[in-house]
Amino acid sequence: MGGQGSGNFGHEGRPGERGGSGGGGGSFHEMNQNIKEKRFFELHPGEHYSREEVRTVQEKYGKQPVGKGGPIEVSDVHDLDVILNDGRYGLISAGANTKDTVAGRLDADKPPEFFMGRHNDLKGSLIENGYQFTEVLGKYGSKEDSFLVMAHDANKGDLLSLGAKYNQDSVIFADKGEAEMIFTTSGDGKSYYEKDDGTHIPTTAGDAHVAKDFTNVPGGEDADYYTQVPIDDQGYARFNLGFDFSKTTPTHLPRGRKDYAVSKPIDNRQVATG
Repeated sequence: MGGQGSGNFGHEGRPGERGGSGGGGGSFHEMNQNIKEKRFFELHPGEHYSREEVRTVQEKYGKQPVGKGGPIEVSDVHDLDVILNDGRYGLISAGANTKDTVAGRLDADKPPEFFMGRHNDLKGSLIENGYQFTEVLGKYGSKEDSFLVMAHDANKGDLLSLGAKYNQDSVIFADKGEAEMIFTTSGDGKSYYEKDDGTHIPTTAGDAHVAKDFTNVPGGEDADYYTQVPIDDQGYARFNLGFDFSKTTPTHLPRGRKDYAVSKPIDNRQVATG
């Protein structure tokens, strides 16, 4: 996702941090229209579900054959509870990255059409890989929305490769309630995380911040630092992942996928318009 040191993916943000915006936000603003008139669904962190419940949700949102992926609505808050507590998912963006090594290539001031083109290209990559996905909204310390995709039944190696392909600083992979924010770019003097004392710690591809839980984020239009998931057309749920920013730990790299950090980035000119 966007430049590190920022409040991405609904993790704990610190005052003054600028989240990695997907750029422009325009096409997702309808998700927040009349939000006060929509129902807020409360999630249940720490709950665990029967094997049958988990299997039913996995079958509904699970990975499909190559080329057969596509968008899917979260039709019930119970499904989202199962996914967050007992399932496996990823959060990924094709948005702005102020820490990108090519100066100005992914700055947030590029036109919305530029990032919408990248977002649509990312969706195409997920479809080709057989992933069912839900488009979600992120708000991280700015007035703009972040364009995120929640990939269900995610494979860590695929997420890391896509994060590198779309020039993202990090992706999130979560399995059975524990999430990792994994860096997909190596320390280059620009990619870093900031400790509480202001120290900048360079990052290496494969380092991760870990979250053991998530929390609800209630509130209307003034709420901040969350990932918002639409529940059918009736309302929404919001969650915040409680990442420990005081340290990083190496993620377990999938066998045979150690080359993800040097995957060839996409040519942004090919997806400048959506």
